Amino acid sequence: MSQVIAAFQMSHNSFQATENALATALVKAKKREEVDVRTPRKEVTKLDILAILETAKEARDVKSERDALIALLSWSALLRSEEAANLRWEDIEQRCDLLEVFVRRAKNDQKARGRRTFVECQQGSDVGILLARWRVRISGRSIYVFPNLNNNKALSPSAIQSVTKSVFLNAGVDDCSHHSLRKGAANELRRNGRSFEEMRNRGRWRSEAGLQRYLVYVTDSQGVVLNNPILPSANAQKPCADVEPTSGRWSDKHQEMSEAAVDQQNVN
Repeated sequence: MSQVIAAFQMSHNSFQATENALATALVKAKKREEVDVRTPRKEVTKLDILAILETAKEARDVKSERDALIALLSWSALLRSEEAANLRWEDIEQRCDLLEVFVRRAKNDQKARGRRTFVECQQGSDVGILLARWRVRISGRSIYVFPNLNNNKALSPSAIQSVTKSVFLNAGVDDCSHHSLRKGAANELRRNGRSFEEMRNRGRWRSEAGLQRYLVYVTDSQGVVLNNPILPSANAQKPCADVEPTSGRWSDKHQEMSEAAVDQQNVN
């Protein structure tokens, strides 16, 4: 829709104010339709990241080490594929237990002012060691952190996405994309008690509405504790051991009792 309107505008020199407003409204309406039918992004979990970390530690070749580190750093700094592709060594600085990542131009940074993201990265940690080892291994070959190993130029965003899918498959993680890293990291931050503002700043979202689309709704994300209800009752009993908290299904014992009650009611 945007391309059609742009082509029409070029052939007719310019739009009047009312025509421009109408074109903007059409584009926004189309985007809302696309959101409704878009397949939800799958979330990468912390366990998936640990599996990728193990493959990185066992890597015996340059490519495998680079590919696993792409996924690990993208998770830690919530990097989009284009941000990971354009990341340079001068954009990364380790300060004690803090990793500072400078994103030269985020997706919503049209003026290319750059954004800084800070990541907890203890000295001597697995990720810290992998990054330091990779810096030594690739030193002098390229200005980019994740270069094409054939010509040392920057990888394209599509290449970053393909690499990440291969990393997932090697780690036994199915049906995930590079964007799944960003979604999973955002939800992990929320589970750790980070505020919306903190998550928005770290992930370089322009608004909370943009961040909201990445979040999933589960009990631990809302601080729900089954044994600590928000509205306690004086007549409250201990949690029933026969109920599965995560699914809410009744046990066979309760199912039999329920069926017996129905049969008795039918008899009466």
